[in-house]
Amino acid sequence: MIPHVTHFDKTDITELEAFRKQQNEEAAKRKLDVKITPVVFIMKAVAAALEQMPRFNSSLSEDGQRLTLKKYINIGVAVDTPNGLVVPVFKDVNKKGIIELSRELMTISKKARDGKLTAGEMQGGCFTISSIGGLGTTHFAPIVNAPEVAILGVSKSAMEPVWNG
Repeated sequence: MIPHVTHFDKTDITELEAFRKQQNEEAAKRKLDVKITPVVFIMKAVAAALEQMPRFNSSLSEDGQRLTLKKYINIGVAVDTPNGLVVPVFKDVNKKGIIELSRELMTISKKARDGKLTAGEMQGGCFTISSIGGLGTTHFAPIVNAPEVAILGVSKSAMEPVWNG
């Protein structure tokens, strides 16, 4: 059994959103036929964090006694489908760029919603991201996908005033 701890926090993504919109405009000008979503930036941030904190890029043995550190960074992204939640795995996220990941996310998400994912496309994850921003929810506690040791839940973004003084 994976031990669970839940933590809720907020982060300022104002500059990230401006950059993402700029990247989408550039992609449109270059006729790249890709939509860059916040999830792709979250995938890249998680990949960077896993490189810095390898204990989170691991799996826990069934008896809970051993951690197996992974030499690759494969990130699962939960996708809501008409048949329920599935978690396709994106391989070597740390080695891919934003455009490549955006294309892959679009393609794999469509396959997931169409019920056409293969078993291989849902295996080998080291860490999972669950984003429910589209539902408008502000807090939730996602369940860790064993044998992974951590999961990141992301909810809806919103503009809000913050006292900085």
